[in-house]
Amino acid sequence: NNKCYAVGCDYDFQANLEASNQPSAQWVLSSAVKAFNKLLKGEMYKMMDGTCKWGSFQKLGAASGYLEVLETSNFKRMVPEDVYKKYTQIKADLEAGKIEVSTAYGATKEEWQQKYDTAGG
Repeated sequence: NNKCYAVGCDYDFQANLEASNQPSAQWVLSSAVKAFNKLLKGEMYKMMDGTCKWGSFQKLGAASGYLEVLETSNFKRMVPEDVYKKYTQIKADLEAGKIEVSTAYGATKEEWQQKYDTAGG
């Protein structure tokens, strides 16, 4: 155990580690869970009623309801109060659509490189 924080993806990592009695469960800060089941169900209904837009894509942001950020029981213990307050404000702004999250999907190599350089890559 190197006392590193962990962030899970696709399922609740902390719960999974706790179920197998792994001491590393205490270092899981959060998990991002994508609700593919809801997304696929909605798309299947669109296929059945003829409204599915084949060959297109959707950008599903935080407000879409298809992504849940789990705050593990470790989260409040690990995150200082001032950081937690800022986090909750950013999360609310994302969900309200006040913050635009860009994507590299469809970007040119030059556009991608500019985003990479801006991010400190």
